[in-house]
Amino acid sequence: MRDTMNTISINLDVPSEQLKRTLLHTLEVEMEATKSERGEASIEISDTGLLIHIMATDLVATRAITNSILRLLQTSVDVAETIASRD
Repeated sequence: MRDTMNTISINLDVPSEQLKRTLLHTLEVEMEATKSERGEASIEISDTGLLIHIMATDLVATRAITNSILRLLQTSVDVAETIASRD
C-alpha cells in the first residue's frame, strides 16, 4: 500500500465476553475478505470491548470498508440480541 493512508479507529464497548468473541470471529472473516490493494481492516480485543482499525489509500475505499464493517457489525448484534431474547 502507499505511504499516505487514511485511517479510522473504532473502539466498541461490548459488555459480554461471549458477544465480544462472537463479534470478533464474525468480523475477522469479513476483514480477511475485504483486504485489497486499496485498503484493509483489523480487529483486536481490548479491555472494554473491541478495537477496529481501518486503513485505506483513498477516501472512497476508507468509506466502503467502514460501511461494510459497520453493516456487518449491526447485523451481528441484531442476530445476537434476537437469539438472546429467545432464551
